[in-house]
Formats: sequence, C-alpha cells, structure tokens
Amino acid sequence: MKQRLLVAAAAIGLLAGCGLSSREKEMVGNYFISEISDIEPLYELHGDGTSVMRAIRPEVLTCWVEGRWHIEGDSLILENDLSTVKFEGDRSLMGDVADRAAYHITDFNGTSLTLRKDGIDYVYHRRAPRKTD
Repeated sequence: MKQRLLVAAAAIGLLAGCGLSSREKEMVGNYFISEISDIEPLYELHGDGTSVMRAIRPEVLTCWVEGRWHIEGDSLILENDLSTVKFEGDRSLMGDVADRAAYHITDFNGTSLTLRKDGIDYVYHRRAPRKTD
C-alpha cells in the first residue's frame, strides 16, 4: 500500500512539473527581427512548451526546426527535433542544425526579448501568437 502511495505521489509531482513556469508563460509569443523577416518569426515559443526556430537569409534560404523550449537560469534553451528540419532555398548555404541551443537572456520587457549569441546582443520584437479559428 505504501509503495502505491509513493508511486502515485511521484506521478503527481511529475505532472505538476510539466507546465510552464510563470516566467516562461510571460515569454510565450512569436519573435521577429524586422530587418530579417516581418512575415516569419525567428522564434515561436508556444504555451504548450513546443517551439519553432528559423534561420532566414532573406530571398535566399529559410530553414526551420520544431522542438521544445524552456528557461534554465538566465538562458533560453531550445531542444530541437532534428527529424523535423525543413528547408526552402539554397541548402548549400546552411550548416548543420544543432539539436540543442542555449542563449543568454540579457533583457525581456514583454514587447522584446534580447538574446546574447557569440557576445552580440540581438533584440527580437514580440508578437502574440495568431489565434486560429
């Protein structure tokens, strides 16, 4: 009997930990850099913890991969599902897609997200996800 209670308590604990943190819930949205694309977001951070990450070279190449996202400390973590990688355009310009990406969050104010990559801060402008009918 004790063993069943312990298993049930562990299962409840795991289920409770599956949702987004309050900080993550605040960050749900689509993130753009207008100079790169006003149509396709570079990051889609969904409320169910799924994500889409895009690499865009305007009028030359677009690559995207689905995955999962979360915040770890002060970093945005993207766990990419490499079986979902898709390309449009000149694939020879694209390197390998990483199965995991981590970017230091230097600022988030609700309308923009600043991520540091290789010592450079990139400001992404946030738009709420489109509602589907």
